[in-house]
Formats: sequence, structure tokens, C-alpha cells
Amino acid sequence: MVTALDAAIGRVVSALQKKGLYEDTMFFFTPDNGGWIIRAGNNWPLIHAVDWNPTILSAAGIKADPGMDGIDQWPAISTGGEGQRKEFIYNLDDVVPATQGHAGIRVGDFKLLAGNTGLYNGWYPPEQIYTEDNIHQWEPHMGNQSYYKLYNLRNDPNEYHNLADSNPSLVKDLASRMREYHRQMVPAKNPPEDPAGNPKFYGNVYTPGWCKQPMK
Repeated sequence: MVTALDAAIGRVVSALQKKGLYEDTMFFFTPDNGGWIIRAGNNWPLIHAVDWNPTILSAAGIKADPGMDGIDQWPAISTGGEGQRKEFIYNLDDVVPATQGHAGIRVGDFKLLAGNTGLYNGWYPPEQIYTEDNIHQWEPHMGNQSYYKLYNLRNDPNEYHNLADSNPSLVKDLASRMREYHRQMVPAKNPPEDPAGNPKFYGNVYTPGWCKQPMK
């Protein structure tokens, strides 16, 4: 897949160069869900992607609508200056029970996680991969919606030391901030599975065109 993607990007670059558009083009690369840890995936180094829309518009010389979700980070990118974001939401999950994570917020140096904070509580640098020899390290931690983890990411970027019990007032403040975001969010829409999407109707191939075709 990486080889095919590289070849495709090469064709795009070549076409832009032939049209004289290459110098006015920006490329953005981002994964959809990150690496799956139990299949040797890795998400080093602490990547999180926000603020795409207003930043891209700004780079193109377009002023974003004030109501747009996100902050213009183009001045920081183009000048090497400091980013304008001081807090952001990692996740807000309104599914109960929270089987795959619940909520997370960062304000300044502190990150608060609430609910089910994940299956794996270890830290794995890039050179480590999943093997039968280290499977014992993958200890499941199934929390609940009242469970909190608090980390100081400046002092503890690998999130080894949970500070929630020793900082109840900070936990309360960050949890309150998360609730403010939750009140603003649009409820998730999870439609039921549609049998019309079954690949058996289209030569046993997954295709994006099924929604426009009658089911046979």
C-alpha cells in the first residue's frame, strides 16, 4: 500500500509540475485511525491532528468563518512561531457503556481521561513490536465512566504517573470543561447496517457505488 501510495503521489506531483502549479501546492498526510498496536502498529510520537480547516483556508489566503470549529495555526506553521491552541478535546464518546474510550481533554500541560481509558497501559517505543514474548505486558484496564486518569504531559509525556487521586480539584475543573464541550456537540448518528452494501451484490467486491444502485 505504501508503494502504491508513493507512486500515486508521484503522478500527482508530476502533473502539477507540468501544469506549473507545484510551487503553489501544499500536501497533507494523515492516517485515519492510527496504528493498531496488537498488529505491530505504532503511533509515535504522540500525534494528534486538529485545526485543519481554518489553517488550510488561511494558507490559501481565505479568512475562515468565526464560527468554524478550529483555530488558524498557519501563522505558527509559516513563521515557526508558537501555536495558538491552549486546550483541545481528544474524544467525547456519548455511547453508554463506553466500551472503546469515553472522553479526554488537554488544558495546558494536563491531560484528563475519563471512562474506559484503553486496553493497554504500557508504553512501547518504535523499535518494540508485538510478540508472544511480551504479550504478558498487555494488561487490560477496563475502567468505568466515573474513573479518571490525570497526567502532566510536560513532566510525564509517557503517562506513567496518574495524578488524579492527588489532584481532585484539577480533575473536577477539567471534567467540568469537558462537560461544557459535551453540551455543544452534535449527537453521533449511528445508522443500522444496510444489507444493500453487501459485496455479494457487486461481484464480491467492496465498492463505493452501491448506495446509488438498486439491490439485486
